[in-house]
Amino acid sequence: MTAIASDLANLIVQASSLSERLSNRLFEVDTTQVKEQKLSDERLNRWCQVVAQGNWENFQKRLLWDGLDVDTVQLVLSSPTFAENPTLPSWAATLQEIIQISSEWELRTKEWELESGQSQLPIPIEPEKPVPFEDLLLPTIYVARQKLLNCLGSPVLFPSCLPLELLSEEAYLKLERSLLFTLVNLCEKTLELEFSRFRPFGYSVLNHLATPIKLTPQKTHYKAFVQKLLQDGLLTFFQNYPVLGRLIATRIDFWVEATTEFLQRLKADLSEIQQV
Repeated sequence: MTAIASDLANLIVQASSLSERLSNRLFEVDTTQVKEQKLSDERLNRWCQVVAQGNWENFQKRLLWDGLDVDTVQLVLSSPTFAENPTLPSWAATLQEIIQISSEWELRTKEWELESGQSQLPIPIEPEKPVPFEDLLLPTIYVARQKLLNCLGSPVLFPSCLPLELLSEEAYLKLERSLLFTLVNLCEKTLELEFSRFRPFGYSVLNHLATPIKLTPQKTHYKAFVQKLLQDGLLTFFQNYPVLGRLIATRIDFWVEATTEFLQRLKADLSEIQQV
């Protein structure tokens, strides 16, 4: 398994739910590892405390309602590994594309601009109406665009191309901007936290103080923060927040599916719509 594949595998494991670990054969658990046994015991005790205030009899009754028992759930509460030749969830492929595109973002955008002959690629960003961390999330929009072009059977899959057979460029970019808003809503609080940790200490303190001092807006730290996260394609960020990575990838897949269906239905009904 390559380093990237190994990192992705760990992300999938960390983002998996308890029901997924119980219901499929994607994961394996080494019960002989003392460390894993200790981790499993700690999580089981914490679960019992939260659900049944530490009452093991009541906790076991609660598990029984779902057809489970302590021995069964304890096996999947540690950190499992992949089984041999697993079928990966669809969101994992999208997340892998996000990591790949993001890690090569600066180089790729220059290549796309040269191939398209455009000085700037069409993007769903409005300079007069910026949204938080849009520069950081822009690679995810390009992943969504490329997946949409693929679903529509476009012969050209470069992100500089847009599906403009039925929509104007402005209308299409509005669809992408709606996806951008959705992703910002998912990530904003987490990215704000990470950005506050990244900036020099004094900036974070001033944010929490009710001070009348107005600082001149500086993007130096913001640009450095974006560049740092994109260096490894957001991999470190997703390793710290694996479930958030899964949510981002899943939301992109939903957007691609919904937008594909919308455009296909619009094409099928266009002649009737034009008669109205």
